[in-house]
Amino acid sequence: MSKKPIILLGMLRVNKMESLVIDHLKKYGFEVVDISYDHIAPPFKYKSLRMRLDTFVRKNIFRKKDAKKKLIEETARLHFEAIHKKTSELIDNYESFDYALILGGQVYPKDLLLKIKQKTQKSIVAYQPDGIDRFPQAKETIELFDRFYVFDPKDIKKYMGHLHPASNFYFENLAESSEISSDFYFIGAHLPVLKRDQAIATFARYASEKNWNLDFTIYHIDQGSLALHHETYPENIKATLQPISFAENIHREQQSKVLLDFKTPIHTGLSFRTIEAVGYRKKLITTNIHVAEYDFYHPDNIYIWDEKTFDGLDEFLERPYHELPAKIYQKYSFRNWVNYVLDIPPYIVIGLPEADS
Repeated sequence: MSKKPIILLGMLRVNKMESLVIDHLKKYGFEVVDISYDHIAPPFKYKSLRMRLDTFVRKNIFRKKDAKKKLIEETARLHFEAIHKKTSELIDNYESFDYALILGGQVYPKDLLLKIKQKTQKSIVAYQPDGIDRFPQAKETIELFDRFYVFDPKDIKKYMGHLHPASNFYFENLAESSEISSDFYFIGAHLPVLKRDQAIATFARYASEKNWNLDFTIYHIDQGSLALHHETYPENIKATLQPISFAENIHREQQSKVLLDFKTPIHTGLSFRTIEAVGYRKKLITTNIHVAEYDFYHPDNIYIWDEKTFDGLDEFLERPYHELPAKIYQKYSFRNWVNYVLDIPPYIVIGLPEADS
């Protein structure tokens, strides 16, 4: 009996996505060493009365107004430092790994990545599921990897010769829901940097006029943001402080007729929702004009919205979904994605369109 290849998986635990990644890697025959960790530090608490008093004195006597803020930041730094120390100790328990897959080049310090690289026999690769310029730490780690993949064509062009193309992916072979409970589905966080709140609100108001059934939810990071929800969004958009799991998100996508995708100015790459629309054979309405440059684009399946008018939308919704070649569904599956980034044949190469000048 052949030994299972060992893959070390590193990523942030966001919405329990790591669980789906691990489950699928195991289905593909890997032994998975999981070094993922929660991306949010525990709520800050003073460890002692003395710490509280010291902070009070620095803030009110010595006029260090940011004393508590700095203490919170230092506490968080020590928390993640302790996590990385435990991770290093876990790695010490293994003689070697066949592969190492890191989702996010900024997730681990360089010394830890170097340790992983020294123990990885075949290839250590990274995938940046966001614009790389958002994370200066990630750029500093590029040369530590055998291959560093990004999903934004502009990053490929800007760092020519240092980065490799890949898209996001969809998880195949999940239990499908036969029940359709909404016309349109979207969930996303309310963050000013994303600059998409007005587009979301505009679509929701139009949907209300058309009596469409929306399953739209906005995740707010704190009570202050939640309290202002209806100053930005209409009544047919729900608000929550509780993020849903990645698996639940997929389940709700499958229960909707059409998925919505609102592009942010942060990058030009395609979101997970766009690729999931392909994999789960859903119609998509998106504000990302670059989707038309990809091989899966078909005007019967994808409506590119200008965020203002709705010309042609009714006709788009009336047309049936256009079935794509089987090779397309295979190409954007997680199985093919894993084989491609790890260079385990056979696989279909996942390229990206050429970026605009």
